[in-house]
Parts: sequence; C-alpha cells; structure tokens
Amino acid sequence: MGRWLDMLENLGQGSLAFYPPSTSDALADAERQLRRPLPAELRDLLTETNGIHDVDGVWDVAWPLRRLVEANLSHWADHPLRLPQDLLAFGDDGTGNPFCLRLHAAPEAHGEVVSWSWIDDDGRAVAPDLYTFWLRWLQSEIKT
Repeated sequence: MGRWLDMLENLGQGSLAFYPPSTSDALADAERQLRRPLPAELRDLLTETNGIHDVDGVWDVAWPLRRLVEANLSHWADHPLRLPQDLLAFGDDGTGNPFCLRLHAAPEAHGEVVSWSWIDDDGRAVAPDLYTFWLRWLQSEIKT
C-alpha cells in the first residue's frame, strides 16, 4: 500500500471506499485534456486510488479522474457556475460545493486547498496542501 492509502485507511476507520488506481495513460490523457499538469500531490493520490467514496455520506469526496476532468472543463468554460482558472476542483463536500487545489504559474507551487461556494462565488482556504486537507477532513476539522 502507498502513502496515501495507508494514511486514509487509518484515519478513515472504514468510512471510506477506494476506487482502483488511475493508470499513467489516463493521467497523461487528463493532463492533455486539462491543458495543464496535475498538481504532484493529486497525481500521487490518483496513482493509488481513482477517487474516494464517503461510505456514510454516500458521495465521492474525491472524484474519479474522468469526473474531475469533465467538471473542471465544464466550469472553466461558459458555464453559469464558473470556477476560476486558477482552481482545479478534485472533489466536493457532499452539497455540491467543490474542494479545489489552487494552481500557480509554477507547478511546484501548486497546493493550497480551497472550499469553493457556488452561492457566494468565492472560496476560502481550508488547508495549505492536500495531505493536511485529508487529515483535517477526516478529523472533522473542516466545516462546510
């Protein structure tokens, strides 16, 4: 098992289900479609699991790669609910508001996790990186 699954299984205590990992071809195709590299932490997570399902809440808190690509392309385009181009949605809070990684000009600087509100058309930082996001989410420290 990898770093992500070890941590998520330990903290999730059976409340999470994991999809089979993404292939390197699928990841490369996603990056081609998105026209940008995936942040390193997200790419690493997707190589261990192609999405994370919250068993109790019955939704994907981390989306499978196909949904991630489709949602971002749709919400970056001419969609009534627009997502800023510097945010990459990777999952949601169960109400439809996405969790996003902030993208920077330099891919190595990607990282901050933002909770985006469609109603407020604004986001708020909830963690400095994806690893801390999962720690806080699984310890119920992130309130949506």
